[in-house]
Amino acid sequence: MSKLKMLRRATQISIAALFIFIPWLNANGFNQIRGNFLSCTVFGVPLADPLTAVQVAITSGSPGMNLIIGSLIALVIAAFLGAVFCSWICPYGLISELNQSLNRRVRNTRYKRRISGFAVKTIVISMVLIAIVVLGLPPILNHLSLPGWYTRAAQTWFLVGSFPVGVILLLGAMTVDLVSGMRLWCRYCCPQSYLLMLVQRFSPKRLRIMYDPQKCTCAPGKSPCRNACPLLLNPKAKQSYLELECSNCRECVDECAKHGRAITQIIAPKA
Repeated sequence: MSKLKMLRRATQISIAALFIFIPWLNANGFNQIRGNFLSCTVFGVPLADPLTAVQVAITSGSPGMNLIIGSLIALVIAAFLGAVFCSWICPYGLISELNQSLNRRVRNTRYKRRISGFAVKTIVISMVLIAIVVLGLPPILNHLSLPGWYTRAAQTWFLVGSFPVGVILLLGAMTVDLVSGMRLWCRYCCPQSYLLMLVQRFSPKRLRIMYDPQKCTCAPGKSPCRNACPLLLNPKAKQSYLELECSNCRECVDECAKHGRAITQIIAPKA
């Protein structure tokens, strides 16, 4: 395991543990850090899910200053670093990756990715937002947030003494991901990743994966970099294919370091 992957894993585990620990701290009077992955405050700095702000704006017209500021912070980070929330911060992303790794070890399977996850998310989220406007529904996409349910489960347990019904969705998604090994929720369902992936398209310069075919030493038909990708993306594909879905986890870069270093991760202008 590379040093950067060890750092990424340590970051994921630390954040997953922190959001279990935070409600306990709140229950014992420490409130400098409070909230969940939909909206939280860290020593006075608001952080929020951008999709939550969009839904609140649609339903009420006024999402509130903290929600706006918190969403803008998340979007600015995504504009320059891509959807690193998914690969470095999201606790369900960690669970999903571990499920996939376990599935591959037990079944020794490899999957080819055929359908654009971003296209599926676009269709689903567009239909839900239209329903919110036409039917006057509340911000229902929040109920499909697995990192949100992960953090709310700890909140309700420590502050109320019970688990929310959303834990059923969390456990169900974990089971499906473990059985399939395909990270179906992250690839096709997760609404939280959508705006983070979309906003990076408008950034003139950001962190991105670059492929130089002249440096590739892999045998024809072999793509260890693709097998290394937790989202089953093809790092050798056109940039437009990667732009909307790569979470900059760097797994393909580390694997390619053994095969010619044709893949790099750099801050570069928009393709």
